[in-house]
Amino acid sequence: MAALIVTLRHPETSTTFIDRFLATCEAYRVPACVIFNKVDLLTEEELQELSTLRQLYESLGYPTYAISALSLASSPPHTTTSSPISSIFDGKVTLLSGNSGVGKSTLLNAILGKDIARTGAISSAHHKGMHTTTFSEMYPLHNATPSLHNATPQLHHSSWIIDTPGIKGFGLLDMEKEEVSHYFREIFEIGRNCRYSNCLHTGEPGCAVYQAVVDGRIALSR
Repeated sequence: MAALIVTLRHPETSTTFIDRFLATCEAYRVPACVIFNKVDLLTEEELQELSTLRQLYESLGYPTYAISALSLASSPPHTTTSSPISSIFDGKVTLLSGNSGVGKSTLLNAILGKDIARTGAISSAHHKGMHTTTFSEMYPLHNATPSLHNATPQLHHSSWIIDTPGIKGFGLLDMEKEEVSHYFREIFEIGRNCRYSNCLHTGEPGCAVYQAVVDGRIALSR
């Protein structure tokens, strides 16, 4: 599974970044969820924005969570492991991804109950994160151990988290222009009703997707 960590502020994760990430997960059939971090820093207006975004992605079938990794990190270990956030990783191999500075390492430390991953500050000049994780590493949960006869860890009844370096941008690689919309769930479904089977949904006559945006049935950001 892929867990995308995003923040509305400090730094701001764009919906374009989120949608490109989710589209890539769709292309490779990787289940995905969106974890909104640093909610403790949001204003009332920003909390409304958070609610709108959560409703959008949950309506498309993507689980979302709203957390403060910093608060989790300061909680007693038994509190963290019994919180709803811990169920995300139970019995899975989960890749953590997101922009630099969104709190992946802080969340990882909170889940593991110890300071393993380095954390860093946000650039005051650019309001963006600065890289602290420089390579990917997989951490075991629930005492997963390798077999004596096989160097590959036995993942039955075990959970693993893969921490990855923060990324500034995310592009859609190895996708033809004509197939990008196939990986946006609602656009693909509504696009079946377009006049032309090869419609790109960019202004062609009889485009059902364009009409759905006008009608408010597809979010303009998507």
